[in-house]
Amino acid sequence: MVTTATDIAKQAGVSQATVSRVLSGKGAQARIAKTTQAKIQALAKELHYRPSFAGQALVRGKTRSIGFMCGDICNPHFNELADLAMREVEKRGFHLVLAVIKWDATQNNLEAFDSLLARGVDGVIYFGADIRKGTAQHTQITGGKFPFVSIEQAFNGLPSIVSDNQIGLDEAVAHFKENGHRRLAYFGFAEPDKELPLARAAKRHGLSLSRHHVTIPLGAWAQIPQRVRAAAHQFADLPERPTAVFVSSDHLAHVFASGLWDKGLRIPEDVSVIGYDGTAAGGFMVPPLSSVDFDNERVIRLAVDTVCAQIEGRAGAAKKMVVPTRLLVRKSVVPVP
Repeated sequence: MVTTATDIAKQAGVSQATVSRVLSGKGAQARIAKTTQAKIQALAKELHYRPSFAGQALVRGKTRSIGFMCGDICNPHFNELADLAMREVEKRGFHLVLAVIKWDATQNNLEAFDSLLARGVDGVIYFGADIRKGTAQHTQITGGKFPFVSIEQAFNGLPSIVSDNQIGLDEAVAHFKENGHRRLAYFGFAEPDKELPLARAAKRHGLSLSRHHVTIPLGAWAQIPQRVRAAAHQFADLPERPTAVFVSSDHLAHVFASGLWDKGLRIPEDVSVIGYDGTAAGGFMVPPLSSVDFDNERVIRLAVDTVCAQIEGRAGAAKKMVVPTRLLVRKSVVPVP
C-alpha cells in the first residue's frame, strides 16, 4: 500500500500541511520545531514514503520531465542517443520520457508528439520530420512558446541542430582514395542529406559512384533486416562490384556485412566499408567499423541545453545550430588488393 502525507500526519500527530512543508524542505522556513521535523522525516523513511509525482507537478506547475522522440531503439544509434539524453537530463534534475517512432506515416509521428504533451512534459527533443509550418503542432510550439528543439531537421522558426555531412563524407571519400579505391558505392535508404554530399566528394576526388537503395514499404519496418540482407546479396553478385562502400548507417552496415558473409565475401579483405553515425556498437564489429561520426555526445548536450534554457526562461531567439561530422577511422578500410 502506498504511503501518503496524510498517513504520516496521523502517526506524527500533526497536520498534513506540516508534513508537506517538512518533506518539501520548508520546515525551518515555516518555523516548525526541529524535533517535529526529525519525527516526520523518520516516519517518512520508515514507511517508505515517496512523493506523488502528480502532486508535485501540480504544485510546481511543471513535471520536471523532458520528452525525447527518436527512431527504433533496436538501432544502436538511437539506443545510444536515448541513453545519452537520459544521462544529460538527469544531471539537470529532469526525467526523460521516451517516445519511439517508426516513421511509417506523418500522422504516427504527430500523434507521438501529442502523446508526450498529454503526459505533461515540460519540453521536447524531437528526432523526426513532420512538425512543419501549418500543422497544429507547429502552431502550438510557436504560439505557446513551448520548449522544443529538433535534431537533424530544421523547421521554420524552431530551434534545430543539424549535421554538416559534407566534412565527414569528404574525409571518408579521401580515406577510400588514399587506400587505392576508385569505384565507390552508396548502400542504404534513399537519403539526400547523405547522398548529395557523398556525390560531391566523389566527384572532387575523382571516384565513380553507384547507388544501391534499400526500399521498405510503409508499415513494414520489421522487414528491414531481411531486405537489407537481400540487397547485400544483390550487391555481392554484381559483375563489376565496387571495392569501397559507404553504408548509410552503422545499423545497416551490420546487416550488410552479414549479407556479404552469406556470399563468401569479407570486410575489409573483399570490400572496404565506412558506415555513418559513429556508434560505439560499430567499434565491436569484426573488424571494427570506420564511420562518419554524428558526434552523439555534442548533439545531445546541445539539445538538452537548448530545451532546458527555454524551460527556465533563458532562451534567446530560435536558431539553427550546425555540428560538423568527422571520419572515425577504425579497421574496415584497407588498400585495394
